[in-house]
Amino acid sequence: MLRSLSSSEACNWLIANHKFVPPSLSHRSWRRNEQRRLLKHFLNREMPYGSAEPYLALLKITSTRLFTEEARRTMVRYESHDLELFRYCILWALSTFSGTERQNADIAAFMSELKGYSRRRQ
Repeated sequence: MLRSLSSSEACNWLIANHKFVPPSLSHRSWRRNEQRRLLKHFLNREMPYGSAEPYLALLKITSTRLFTEEARRTMVRYESHDLELFRYCILWALSTFSGTERQNADIAAFMSELKGYSRRRQ
């Protein structure tokens, strides 16, 4: 169904109908604007996901730079115990994601920042 819609229409439909990252998210390509909207929708949650899979699905549809920018905005909202879950799951997802040299450099920088952020919050 999503493939027959424009990127904007499909994004609107997902945001209206899904609170969690659907497994089919990476079955189509997304324009940059919709990538940002989907990241904001699926990352800005009351609680972090309890698994790395949603983060991996989001990494597959967007650039690592966009993903890490939105993840930075998200992590400042979490309390200590939620931040630890977020940190655990997102670090696992990022460590298993294999990309270009630039993507891997972005990931390494964010992982280092995330580890340091966790210690500052406690």
